[in-house]
Amino acid sequence: MTARYILEQQIFDPHPRLEFTEARFHELVRAGATLSDAQAFEQGYELMLGNFMDMELAFSRIGLSATLEFDHHYGSLAQILRDANRQVVNVLTAIRSYVDQAPQLFKALDLTPDFASAVRKALNDMHANSADYRFVYALRNHVQHQGSAVQGFEGADDPRVDANGWADAVRLLAFKNQLGTADFKASVLAEQPDRIDVRQRLRMSMEALGTVHLALRELVVSRVDAARSAFEEAIRDYQAAKPPGVAALYLRSTADPTQAVLIGLDWDDVRLSLVRKNSQPARLWPRRSRGQPEPSAIVALRVAAEHSVRQAAGAVCVSEVQWMDWEAGLPMPEGLFILYQLQTGQHPTHRVERKPDQRLTLPS
Repeated sequence: MTARYILEQQIFDPHPRLEFTEARFHELVRAGATLSDAQAFEQGYELMLGNFMDMELAFSRIGLSATLEFDHHYGSLAQILRDANRQVVNVLTAIRSYVDQAPQLFKALDLTPDFASAVRKALNDMHANSADYRFVYALRNHVQHQGSAVQGFEGADDPRVDANGWADAVRLLAFKNQLGTADFKASVLAEQPDRIDVRQRLRMSMEALGTVHLALRELVVSRVDAARSAFEEAIRDYQAAKPPGVAALYLRSTADPTQAVLIGLDWDDVRLSLVRKNSQPARLWPRRSRGQPEPSAIVALRVAAEHSVRQAAGAVCVSEVQWMDWEAGLPMPEGLFILYQLQTGQHPTHRVERKPDQRLTLPS
């Protein structure tokens, strides 16, 4: 018997039944798979972002407590480390889940290259271009097999701290010398300072992952929109039969009654709300204003001066971590950029004239 393809409501009351062609049936089956994958894609990112936000809120509470309270008992300090590690592990696990699951999606789409290859390339490029993500990636393996992610903390000596700077008042740290004895990847550790700000590495990694997510979303957006449009058209066709109400529409084949496709949009509206909500990468510092240098200009200036990060930071009296943040994307105050130009003899119009018996002393 020739199979028939029927769109109807799953109710006992009398209701219209629309017959569809086999081609349209399979089109809607593919559309359902595409929308399901698109929802999983957005929800995976939302899970990762939600865990990151929980971590930021927890770390901010730690900073607020450190600013307003002065409880230095060992038990209280140990509790801070336990809380910090729990939050960091949650974020690391969510990142790993996103990275592992994303290549499994959109297999029904005839993309060139296929979606899995595009995901792997984007993630590999991010790994190659971001020392922060390389550290986070290695830290996830370390936590899974060796030990804790956060090993200590200290008060932040950060010039970003102002009247509202309590949110960053405590820096949660991993120590290079401890990680080095735990089979941590040596090439990754070599890129990091002795005291590694775990929160900052995760912030930078989340921004990079957000950029990747938006790029991957763009690869499939036209196909996902077409899948939703196919559902919308099927619903309109059914509504044209003037049913008393439309609820729980299913498309099924008489050849296989167990194969039914839910034709609805309420569940896909959830995906659209996530797309609107997460339209930009997670970024927790301000945009550069006019006059503030790009990170590439900061790096180029330091390289031209033949300075290490430690020496460059010492030339303008900031911490090594602060200079690394500037090279990673945090806006560098224009005045300090000019000071460093003057200190290294690279200002385009002015020179510093030193006294004969004085010279610039930098850390080794």
